[in-house]
Amino acid sequence: MVCITLSASVHQYLFARELKDFLEEYALAAKSMFDQGQSQSETISTLESKVVTLFHFKSLHMNLRYLDSKTIEVLGCATWQAPVGLIQATREICESALAR
Repeated sequence: MVCITLSASVHQYLFARELKDFLEEYALAAKSMFDQGQSQSETISTLESKVVTLFHFKSLHMNLRYLDSKTIEVLGCATWQAPVGLIQATREICESALAR
């Protein structure tokens, strides 16, 4: 049982790391599209149709906002589920990323 719990913990950590990496890439892509003159709605629409669908996050919720005239922040939350059927655990994992 200790081994199963340990593997679930490692899986949760890797899930959080994958979410963080995804949000960092998303923030950089959004910032570069903004710098090329696209509006926020065009950028989000493009990224959601071409990028977000490639990842398999369950219940992914994201929020993109400007912190100042040069910096954007992307906040994202997704539902993690234990990889082993013996542990019935789910948890919402939230991360953020900045791009300038």
